[in-house]
Amino acid sequence: MTKLIIGNYKNKKLGFILEDGKLVETVSLSEDSTLGNIYTARVAKVVSNIDAAFLDAGTGDTLYYSLKDNEGKHIFIRHTANTDKVCEGDILLIQIAREQVKTKKAEATANFEFVGNNIVLNRSGVIGASKRIEDNAKREALKKELETIFSEELPKIGLSDKFIGAVIRTDAESVSSEDLREETIKLLCKLNESLDLSKHSVSGTLIYKNETNVSNSIREISKRYRSDDFEVLENDEALISYNIDTKLSKFMKKVVYLKSGAWLNVDLTEAMTVIDVNSGKAISVKDKQQNFLKINMEAADMIGRLLRVRNLSGIIIIDFINMKDTENYKILVEHIKEVIGRDSTRTVYIDTTGLGLIELTRQKKSKPLHEVLKG
Repeated sequence: MTKLIIGNYKNKKLGFILEDGKLVETVSLSEDSTLGNIYTARVAKVVSNIDAAFLDAGTGDTLYYSLKDNEGKHIFIRHTANTDKVCEGDILLIQIAREQVKTKKAEATANFEFVGNNIVLNRSGVIGASKRIEDNAKREALKKELETIFSEELPKIGLSDKFIGAVIRTDAESVSSEDLREETIKLLCKLNESLDLSKHSVSGTLIYKNETNVSNSIREISKRYRSDDFEVLENDEALISYNIDTKLSKFMKKVVYLKSGAWLNVDLTEAMTVIDVNSGKAISVKDKQQNFLKINMEAADMIGRLLRVRNLSGIIIIDFINMKDTENYKILVEHIKEVIGRDSTRTVYIDTTGLGLIELTRQKKSKPLHEVLKG
């Protein structure tokens, strides 16, 4: 049974996802988030040695804008020089791709995204499809269908952006051609309206407000979990009846205990998150290596939940209990990959170091939970 409990927790609107009574994820439902918003922004500074610019969009913080990642895609509202390069004083049209996290500046991009039920329209110039659509023939057919829709509808809308692209979402697998076309046109019109509105706008103008309301968040969450038993409880009393404070406090501490008696030490540094697995009193005299594997597997499951509950991102280093058996390490690595595969935020297994440390990265998009609660 999957439940989404929505309420005001420490004066913040949050959603808590429970599976069979276990807290597995939290979602910030703040309406004042700038993530996904589109602004006109003035180029305050260009730093050549890092191939980036810093922008002022009137949001109260400086935005990082990668010149390399956005090369050729810049949308100039005002250009101060006779060059295709971004210069100080230029005004660009940008979207907030990542909110400010600690000292990491918020990130702006020219690769706009408009999220629909069946596709995510973007400016990648490429049409891709969700890997969750396992039928390859269906995936290719959907991509060709979307190519046809673009070629037929773009001239009607008057949109000449050569970078139009999209990611076909899992739900498109069962959608009708009419519904796919209708949604695509709607998203193309949003992009076109943003481009038109920006043409005569001054720097710091909010051109498009991302739809981050509670109902849209609920819709996205219910799709991800794809459960017939998905239930939404939107009231503060539900936070109490489901003992959310106790469940959450377990994850917010430096030491997170496991059922076996082992525990995790969680250290948040400026550069990375370091998690150390300690066996504690969970050591069995008989067959220690199998016991270590069992504890490590349990720890991996908890770490997967920890990352989602606290929304930790960036580099994550995990020091599991040392195992002599290389086959057991392979089993653990495969389990870690399966665990992070459940995460809706892109999380990648990078490597196991010579010292046996496992390195993951988790995409940074929004503030970690401790920053949300502090702000």
